[in-house]
Amino acid sequence: MLEESFGDTVFYVHESCGRSCRKEEVVHLLPAYDEYLISYKDRSGVLDPGQYAKAFNRFGIFYNVVLYQGQVVGNWERSVRKGAIVCTPSLFVPDLSIPEPLMEKAIARYRDFHR
Repeated sequence: MLEESFGDTVFYVHESCGRSCRKEEVVHLLPAYDEYLISYKDRSGVLDPGQYAKAFNRFGIFYNVVLYQGQVVGNWERSVRKGAIVCTPSLFVPDLSIPEPLMEKAIARYRDFHR
């Protein structure tokens, strides 16, 4: 077992899930009500508490979110134009630099899911 500390919390994980297997950068487009956010009361490990209102409201309405390196960093909207799915991200911090190929890969995965 490995110990992973995150703030004041210690997690015990199997060796196969250690930090060495998380080398690649990744972006995911998570839908509203995804378990990543909805399953936990304390979301501060993956979302800056100052940004909570942009990811969900106090009435239990969750929004589509952009996940970059395990952190919620923005929202995204889906639309259909001329039969094609269009995903439009908007980041909480405008000067955050997400490599365009990573965002395009996430959008392509979403489109593939709907084929």
